[in-house]
Amino acid sequence: MKQMDKDFDKFMVHMPWGIKDESLIVLKGHLLVEDLMREYCFSKVNNGRYLEYSKMSFNQIAYLVRALQEKDAPSWIWGAIKKLNWLRNAFAHNLSPENYEKKRNEFIAVVKSENSIDILENRTEMHEILSAAIFVVFTALSANLHFKPKGLLELAMLLEKGDESSNKQRNSDSGAIAPPPVR
Repeated sequence: MKQMDKDFDKFMVHMPWGIKDESLIVLKGHLLVEDLMREYCFSKVNNGRYLEYSKMSFNQIAYLVRALQEKDAPSWIWGAIKKLNWLRNAFAHNLSPENYEKKRNEFIAVVKSENSIDILENRTEMHEILSAAIFVVFTALSANLHFKPKGLLELAMLLEKGDESSNKQRNSDSGAIAPPPVR
């Protein structure tokens, strides 16, 4: 089973679908996103136990994920993750957080603004919209972390790299001095 399928299954098992308690939805959704980021970090290092010993915060793990990625996820994902973290912290420290509805709506607006996905539009209850928005963030992050191009896309990318090295070879064959690599 591919990693993205495993991530999807984990989300479906642990997200409290149908529960109206937004605090539980936020806490579980945040934990699922954090778990996804931690697993990614562990997969990129040789001695993951030291990451576990470090007791890194959610924000620190998010920045580490960004540093370890070959290509950074779209900025809306990180903006949504930051807003989800605010929601989680609000519930972790207060039974009735001030400005919760405003911040929740900002989180949902970030997700909606960058995605034309029917899953958000077909919901009428706020707890359903919130769960769906967290699902969109989670799956977008999972896809970004685990997507490996296959088939024609991979071939096109290899050909593009091949063209760059062909140009360098042509320059060296013609006696021209190739420009230094861009760093």
